[in-house]
Amino acid sequence: MIYILFLTAIVSYIFALKQIYQLQITEYRFDRFMTMLRDSGFGSLIYPKIVLPAKTVRNILIAALSLIFLLLFNYIIYLLLWENILLIIFFALLNYFIAKDFVFSASTIITPFANIFREKTIKQAKEIVEGFDGEIIGVTGSFGKSSVKEFLYQIFSEKYSMERTAGNRNTDIGVALEIKEKLNEKLDFFVCEMGAYKIGEIEKICNFVKPKYGILTGIGNQHMDLFDSIENLVYAKSELLRSLPENGVAVVNIDNDYKAKLLENVKAKVITYGWNEQADYRILDLKYKKRMMFVEFSAFEKKYKFTTALLGNHQAVNLLGIIALGLELKMGYENIERAIAKMEPLESKLSLHTGFNGVTILNDGYNSNLEGFLSALEVAKGFESKKKYAFSYGIFELGQEREKAYRKVVESVLEGNIILLTLDKRFLRFNDENVIYMKSEKEVMDFLSKNLKKGDFFLLEGRCTPEFLNFLNMEKYELQD
Repeated sequence: MIYILFLTAIVSYIFALKQIYQLQITEYRFDRFMTMLRDSGFGSLIYPKIVLPAKTVRNILIAALSLIFLLLFNYIIYLLLWENILLIIFFALLNYFIAKDFVFSASTIITPFANIFREKTIKQAKEIVEGFDGEIIGVTGSFGKSSVKEFLYQIFSEKYSMERTAGNRNTDIGVALEIKEKLNEKLDFFVCEMGAYKIGEIEKICNFVKPKYGILTGIGNQHMDLFDSIENLVYAKSELLRSLPENGVAVVNIDNDYKAKLLENVKAKVITYGWNEQADYRILDLKYKKRMMFVEFSAFEKKYKFTTALLGNHQAVNLLGIIALGLELKMGYENIERAIAKMEPLESKLSLHTGFNGVTILNDGYNSNLEGFLSALEVAKGFESKKKYAFSYGIFELGQEREKAYRKVVESVLEGNIILLTLDKRFLRFNDENVIYMKSEKEVMDFLSKNLKKGDFFLLEGRCTPEFLNFLNMEKYELQD
């Protein structure tokens, strides 16, 4: 009987590794973990599937400790019940759920030690920043943070020695680790992306990063389920602006209704940008031609133009904020314009590809938020094709804003005559003709295999599995005259 217990324990443990992955992608936070379950359904907690987490120290410790607990538990059960075959079989069948419980227990035990490491790392990063002679630029917002960080790095590198935080390392510990790895005396600027899910989290980063310049990319309903209200979200995101010194510069997107709240108690010089007529840097005109974007904007009553291979109205706005800071730092517009002209779309951020069967694919798979989704759909509308399809898992962490956001997406889909394939049936509330609900990625792949032909257009919105990416077989898009 002990072999039955241990065999089911090992099999259950392999499936329970998915739970470690879920904890990892929600940053080991119970609030984000619960939000993920509400978005994807509690079935995702129960449904068995082999998913391996990243090989980080924390994950390895959680995995090792949970396995020890599970094997020890089964051994104790055997010692106590070795004569009762039915009860042993009963516990063997429960091993899957017991294994998942032990993953949570192991994570809870590891967390205090992780927090000690976190605070020690932040203290070390603070000491490094205090000895840094260059300046730090903070970037935050509900959306567009990563794009602005990368574009800012590329454009400013034309004149300055630059570094920036990598990927989505935008929490306090992520930023601290990046500072330890990259900050050095040769740099003129270090660009620091800052994320938050609660009030006080950006303030904590600013306390040891000490940014002199800041860009707030925009305010939307991303992570609304965690912030509880738009007022909390606005206050949290504007913590960066309030942290800037009097001789600093705050560059703020005001394409929202919260300008006054965002700028409350800001000591630094404020420069605004966006489509808003009141913005200091304002987009006047935007056109697409042969997969290029042509933008005209005004800055303090003077007009400028730039051309870029970057796609999406939101990317034009993102560039505008960077231009505003660049001109404030006396970069020279010719340098900025030249850098923008030679930039290419970031992979999976509205990057253009040719996929299987010669299909044109617009890859917006890095992340998904309402503003980005709507901008991607606007780009899709500009493509001439026989049929247009889009695929979305859904937009997560919207809370009470979900219904309004999904309605806007469906309205845009209908306007562009686009077929939306989705794993979130809540889109069906607004249309059941152009929206097709599917239960799995495999079902989506089967549908696309049968229906997606050469000359068609496909938008990938939001992250997907490596299997789905392999299926799409994306290569760099070559412009055909």
